[in-house]
Amino acid sequence: MQYKQSIAWVHFEQETNSLNVSCKICNQVLIRGDKSTKGLWSHLMHKHQNEYLLLRISQSGVQNQVVSNIPKQERNDESIIDVVDIDGPINNSLSQSTSQISKKNREKYCHDGYSYIRDGQNATGEKMFWRCDRNRSIGCKGRVHTAADAERTFLSLVTPHDEYCNGDNILIIGDHKVYFF
Repeated sequence: MQYKQSIAWVHFEQETNSLNVSCKICNQVLIRGDKSTKGLWSHLMHKHQNEYLLLRISQSGVQNQVVSNIPKQERNDESIIDVVDIDGPINNSLSQSTSQISKKNREKYCHDGYSYIRDGQNATGEKMFWRCDRNRSIGCKGRVHTAADAERTFLSLVTPHDEYCNGDNILIIGDHKVYFF
């Protein structure tokens, strides 16, 4: 069985005759006990959050779409704004609600510029639960409730979106903004 190489390797270089790797961003050597990339992802998440989130977005958040023109971030530069061009449509429904079917045949709901995936409904079947579409890619905890009617009438924002999740076309990471066009 052949394994697909993790996208995390773009920021690491394997040392010769060793499991150890060095980070191309900060030159820190990571000592690994096995061939797992869990330590690589952990290092990126804790030491290089921008790069971590961009990789996770390109891996999960915009599946089957091409992410290109990602400028290399200069070290210690807090004012960089990254621009990401994505080939493919992004729903920019501001202050309106729409319902559609995802690629995985799950119902999607869009409201105020955010996309949600259906997550269930209450016991009476009158209310539907939705989680942010970016929950798996960047961990956003945004949740809403709608009526179970055909229009999916918006009822309430149950959990606000995380500070770095800002709708379908902007991702905020600290003082940085990543724009999707």
